[in-house]
Amino acid sequence: MNMHVAIPTTDRTLLPRALIRRTPATPLNMETGAYQRPTDLPPPVEVRRYKFRLGAYVQFHDFVGVVIDRSATSAGRQVYVIEIIGESYGRPVRCLQGHALSRAATPVFNPAA
Repeated sequence: MNMHVAIPTTDRTLLPRALIRRTPATPLNMETGAYQRPTDLPPPVEVRRYKFRLGAYVQFHDFVGVVIDRSATSAGRQVYVIEIIGESYGRPVRCLQGHALSRAATPVFNPAA
């Protein structure tokens, strides 16, 4: 239930983190030291070798698609964005983890059909 009541205290540590207003990084804040970069962010994960290259044909269950983007999660898992070729049931672009994909042969397109 939302009460929409002004909080009379200035102690904001009792509020949930989502409700605490954070000051944005501005040049003035950075000069005075009022803004500090969050230190709890994980370091970026580097993948030495991806399972699929960009433009590769992959298979996800009965679907064949093309890899259009790839990245890594903070846990080191590979995430691929693929575009489904043919019938996609309303979802032509999907985001999948690398272990759910397998290599597919180059599809043969029939322009006469």
